[in-house]
Amino acid sequence: MKKFEMKTDIAIKVSGGEVTPPKVYEEPIIDILRQLGGSAPSKKVRKILLETMGGKFTAADLEVDKKYTEVVWWNRARWARQALVTAGVLRSNSPTGIWELADNTDADND
Repeated sequence: MKKFEMKTDIAIKVSGGEVTPPKVYEEPIIDILRQLGGSAPSKKVRKILLETMGGKFTAADLEVDKKYTEVVWWNRARWARQALVTAGVLRSNSPTGIWELADNTDADND
């Protein structure tokens, strides 16, 4: 069976504009979770990501993805989260709506 591998460093185009690749969100997600003690509701992560990265978003990042009916940047951030889960950096068995660093990730380490 072939294992699915997400290409998180590839930008896509939406309405002619380039979208920030999911890979760009990985470090900020880890940093946010470290700052919040290792876990947080996805809504809190979303708010802080918007505050810290919002000025870097392209016009395409701010569009609503018709397929997923959500803002493109948040969809890409959720793909980044999934890549971090696959890599073992975030827990795969966290409660619904909670993003959590894996046990082997030091939440206090910068």
